[in-house]
Parts: sequence; C-alpha cells; structure tokens
Amino acid sequence: MRDVELLPIAPDLIESTRAIGYSFDTAIADIIDNSISAKAKKISIDINAYDDPYVAILDDGCGMDLEELKNAMRYGSTNPNADRNPNDLGRFGLGLKTASLSQCRKLTVVSKKDGVINACSWDLDYVIKTRAWKLIVFDKEEIGNDFPFIKSLLEQRSGTIVIWRNFDFLKESSITLEDSLNEKTNDIIYHLSLVFHRYLNNEDIKNRISIIVNNQKLTPLDPFLTTHTGTQVLPEEPLEILGEKILVKPYILPHFSKLSQEDKYMVGGEEGFKKNQGFYIYRNRRLIQWGTWFKMSRQEELYKLARVIVDIPNTLDSIWKIDVKKSSAELPNVIKVNLCNIIKNIVDKSEKVFTYRGRSVSSKSIMSIWKKVDNRGTFSYQINREHPLVKFYEESLNRDEHKKFEKFINLIQDSFPYDAVYVDVSKGNIKKEEYDIKEIKQNMREYIEAGLKTNLKLDDLLEALKIIEPFNRYKDAREDIIKEYTDVK
Repeated sequence: MRDVELLPIAPDLIESTRAIGYSFDTAIADIIDNSISAKAKKISIDINAYDDPYVAILDDGCGMDLEELKNAMRYGSTNPNADRNPNDLGRFGLGLKTASLSQCRKLTVVSKKDGVINACSWDLDYVIKTRAWKLIVFDKEEIGNDFPFIKSLLEQRSGTIVIWRNFDFLKESSITLEDSLNEKTNDIIYHLSLVFHRYLNNEDIKNRISIIVNNQKLTPLDPFLTTHTGTQVLPEEPLEILGEKILVKPYILPHFSKLSQEDKYMVGGEEGFKKNQGFYIYRNRRLIQWGTWFKMSRQEELYKLARVIVDIPNTLDSIWKIDVKKSSAELPNVIKVNLCNIIKNIVDKSEKVFTYRGRSVSSKSIMSIWKKVDNRGTFSYQINREHPLVKFYEESLNRDEHKKFEKFINLIQDSFPYDAVYVDVSKGNIKKEEYDIKEIKQNMREYIEAGLKTNLKLDDLLEALKIIEPFNRYKDAREDIIKEYTDVK
C-alpha cells in the first residue's frame, strides 16, 4: 500500500466554491464578521459603480503582518472544530475567500500592523493562467493610491482593506453593472443594519461598532421594537446543551396599525410583518437566521406578532449546523421539546393582541345577510338591507317599529366582534347554527307567502331559495318546499 498526495486543481476548485450560494449582502456581512473578530470599532464600505467599479471595506481592527495575511488568504486557514475565542465570528477559514470571490474575480486585501502595510491578491484570471495556487504578493512600492481607502489606512494605527473588482456574475446578469451595484447598495444597507443591529446598538458603548456605507452611517434595525411601549417582553428562558447555555427571549410586537413608519420599516413592512415571525438565531449577537418556526409551527396570520431571540455561542456551531455563509442553521433535536412549549405560550399571547380588520364575502352568488362595505380602503360589515328576509320584515313594520328596528340593526353592526370571530375561524372553532328542519321549512314558507303578497312570481321565489342565506344550506328542506308549492300550482 502506498499513498499519494492529490492537490485540488486550483482554478477548478476556486470556480466551484464560487457557487456556494452567497448573495451580495450576505457576502459583505461575512467580510464584516472578520472585521469584528479583529476588534474593529469602525467599518467603512465604499461601493463605486462607475469608471473602475469596486467594493472596498475598511476597518480599524488589529490588522495582519505578511505571514498572517498570507494565512488568511489560504483556503481552509482554520480548523472548524478547533476551540476559538468566544467572540470570534468565523469558523471554516473560508469566508474571506469564498464570500469575496462569489461576487468578483479579483480579491485584494491590504493590511497594516505595527506600522507596516502588506497586500496580497487572488486574481482568478491569473490562477487560470498559471493553473496553480499562485497568490499575488505586492511589493511595498506597488501599494499605491489606486487602492481605495489607502490614505485612510495610512492614517490609522492598524486595520485592513478588502477590495473586490471585476464583477463578472453581476455584469452578466444585469443590463448595466452601474445600475445593479446602485440597487445592491440599498439591500446591503438594510441587511447589515438588521444582521449587526446588536453591535450597532450595543448597550456597552465601548463595544459598540459603527458601519458606514457610502458615507451613510447605519442605524440599527431592531426587529423586536424593544423600545416601543406596546411591545411585550416575555420572561427569558435559559436552556442547556452539552454544558453550554442558550438563552431564549420571546417578544410580542404591537399591532401593525399602532406602528410609526420607522417602526414598520424595522419589522420589514406589512409583508415582512407576517413573513418575519418566529425564531431569530443569534451566534455571538450576530443574526444568522430569522423568520422561521423550524417546522414546529406554521407562519399563521395570528402568530405574526411573535418573535423569539435565540442566543447561541460559537461552541455549538456543529450541532446547530451553521453553514459557511452563516445565513442558516438547523434546530438540534435535544431542545425541540423545550422550544415547542415556548412556541405554544407566545402564539397564544400573539392571538390576544392581534386585531382583525375584515374578511371577504364567501361568494358573490349567495345573497348574504352581511355585506362588506369598502370605505376608501377600510372595510366594515353591515346588514344587507337588500336581503329578501330583511326587506320583508321591514315592510311589515309600522313607523315607530321601523325606527326601533333601525336602532337595533345599527347596534348589531357596531358591535360586530371582528377580533374574536377571526381568531375562532382561524382556529377552526366556528360552527354555523343548524336550524331544526321544521323551523327552516316554516321560514321558507313565510318568505314565499310574503313575496306572493307583493306580486312576485312563485317561480322566482322558489329559485331564490337556492341563493338566500340561510335557505341555501338546506337542500333537502328546500326541495321539499319546492315540491310542496309546485304540486299546489
């Protein structure tokens, strides 16, 4: 037996890892993870869409010397199973390379430490040309003003610049690269403001970071509206896995109608209000995944006010199956039972807060007792005065009786229990009242006799039984009445 060393073919492997599945914003977030791990307090991002397009990310972290920089540029530079600093946001030793080269063909990293600046670059076209793992290392005289942020780095004690150039995928999939980069900027601002909101708004000011995108300082997007007076903060519940603590903290948001425009933006707008319900998984305070119940519950309208922080340490990455992109996780079976109990508690509270604003009529062909009224985008439900039974009853009243009837109808309309009905319907707890067959037949007879007195045709009255509530629900009784009147005829 003998062994041979088989090195991966450099251009083929790099091209393959470009398809891991990063989006533009998740790729930039991965770079920022490295900056935070390097103890940066200020991170500046410049997205230039014109002339020589580039994305440059500058931090004021501890920086790297040449050997550290070359190791950082190495694929698989760290063991994912090795013990790490509790505040480290990395894991696989791939993020810098895979995140960057998923978006561009040329990655350059410039770093300053102890007053010395070094720079290296992965250029995919050069790797293809040499068909080898050839990392470009710049001489000091080659590190010039064509590197974005270089002047700022020179003024800093230490720090790192990550530069992306040659956006082949984005260029191929867009009409113009400039427009695409400009559109991506808004997505990046929202994504980073959400994913790093607990860093941007750290209660400990000394550990707070700032992120600036194209000279715009990001404000944290708090998906739990923790400062809103209407938000309910439920008791925190600690769990334990393999001797490590996980903290679970549920929130019940105020109803959407009680939110300001700024609040609505934070929770993702009206569409995101429902879509973003569920668990928010944080690893070292960095948001990994959100808007999921991990198949333990469905995303129901009634539950859309419920959001739950789940804080996990980086020591549990393997059992949570944090992926390379740090954008998804899997729920460990050992805590499913605990989380199921938590879900039941919070969704019950969400239902109590939820307010229903209306429902649609079941069918236009059915003549319903209730009708939906549109008042410039808001809806209410009123008694259908055109319903034959209502009309016949009104016409049987004298003037004084009619006034009392009007007051009674208005009272019923104003007291319609929208909230309770919607909750019960959503749960499947509503059951329509069933009439006794004798009673419903007698009601049909009274309706027909009243109609005949107003000179309506018998055939029309019998046909109307099929579409008038509640007669339409009693087919057998309806056919008996039709036969009864047809035989007489």
